[in-house]
Amino acid sequence: MATTRRRESDGGKTLDAAAFLAPHRARALLRHALDASGSAFGSLGLTMLKDAKVFGAPIAGSGHTGGFIAIGSVSFRTASGSTVGCVTAKGPAARIAAYPRILQDIIDSCTLSD
Repeated sequence: MATTRRRESDGGKTLDAAAFLAPHRARALLRHALDASGSAFGSLGLTMLKDAKVFGAPIAGSGHTGGFIAIGSVSFRTASGSTVGCVTAKGPAARIAAYPRILQDIIDSCTLSD
């Protein structure tokens, strides 16, 4: 996690390199990195788009054998005054079927510790 935050992981280095390429070459590099081994980006993709109201998880169908989870803004107010958010998951149905429960467990553990 620490190397990812510092952009020193294999995935971070690949993304940094792709930023200097033409779009078609960057796409080819990223697809190769995703499909070749999974070590560049891991088996589960996760992105947090804290200000996003509408979004979709990127590059479905390549790499990330565990799927891809994208979490957007969690600050939408409901009529009752509570807040809700938006999450999308892509991947093999059997694999991602457990993600809602896992996310709920994470939310519950955060709520309990606050």
